[in-house]
Amino acid sequence: MDHELTYQELAHRKKIRTYSKRFFTVLSAVLSTGYVATLVCRIPDFSIYFAAVGAVVSIISLTLNMWSLTDHFRKKELDEKHKIQEKTSGKLTKICLDITSSGLFVLGGIILVLPSDLLLPFNLLSSLGLPIVSTPFFALGYAIMAVNCTRSIINSLRVDQHCNNNEGITV
Repeated sequence: MDHELTYQELAHRKKIRTYSKRFFTVLSAVLSTGYVATLVCRIPDFSIYFAAVGAVVSIISLTLNMWSLTDHFRKKELDEKHKIQEKTSGKLTKICLDITSSGLFVLGGIILVLPSDLLLPFNLLSSLGLPIVSTPFFALGYAIMAVNCTRSIINSLRVDQHCNNNEGITV
């Protein structure tokens, strides 16, 4: 039985996703801080656990972002069916940046968790160590996340300013 989602169901799913993504983002930040701390304190046994749990959290975050993408297109189909024109500027871009960021965190975490024999069969990078190989993935993931947050803040300020200007309120 194929059930078409309503606007209320989509809104409810979005609320669940929003709070879940916030939780997993905070958890991911805590785990990455723990990972860095274990590297600085030279406790390699704990760093692998932080990396493993961080990879799992990133996979969950990636799944939630894919869910956002699916629901974005479901809402778009529902809008077209009801002939509703909604301005969705930047929503798809934000979702795609979230997916990219989560994907980079997953790659960085997997590189740290997988045995070096599987990852570096020719021992090309073994002298550098796996943290150096995975660091660019984490750094790029954080950079994309920062850009996405900045875009969201700027768009939010524009919407607030537009609403205030339409009500005769100056900012």
